[in-house]
Amino acid sequence: MNLQGIRLIDTPEEVKWVCDMFRIMIEDFCEAIQNGEKALELCEKKSAKEFIKTEISKWKVLLCLIKNQDHIYKFHAAVKKAPVEPPEIRLPAANQDYQRIMEIMRAETDNILELIDLLSSAGSPLLLTAEDKEHEDTFWFGPDLVEQLQLKVKIMMNHWVDPQRLFSK
Repeated sequence: MNLQGIRLIDTPEEVKWVCDMFRIMIEDFCEAIQNGEKALELCEKKSAKEFIKTEISKWKVLLCLIKNQDHIYKFHAAVKKAPVEPPEIRLPAANQDYQRIMEIMRAETDNILELIDLLSSAGSPLLLTAEDKEHEDTFWFGPDLVEQLQLKVKIMMNHWVDPQRLFSK
């Protein structure tokens, strides 16, 4: 994978290592969220409850961003395994690599929909964003992040059947 001129992963070993790291991070964040939810149940002070709720939501947003990166690596690895020429047999559903790509696409769609829901339903900002479109760059999400994520979902849906071309003629 080449991201802004930097080769990140290419070999199966590198993919496995990176995905293992993301799996550990995802497990740790899930555990932190569960612990936060337990603390929320035990908390009696209203202001502390609101603080804990907001922090849990921030952790969930960060978890969505981590899952997004995990899906990028897994998708890249799965597409690299696709045949250069599609096989003669038109049975993409029976192909494990095809199934894997579709699972990753579904997981990413669900992940982005969850992120949209978190950001849309929050009572306070969960992510720092640029003040306006002019200040959006590679380090700052734009103030219209939810709309951008909704566009991403729409684009993903428009390309939902693209993997079939890799696995059937």
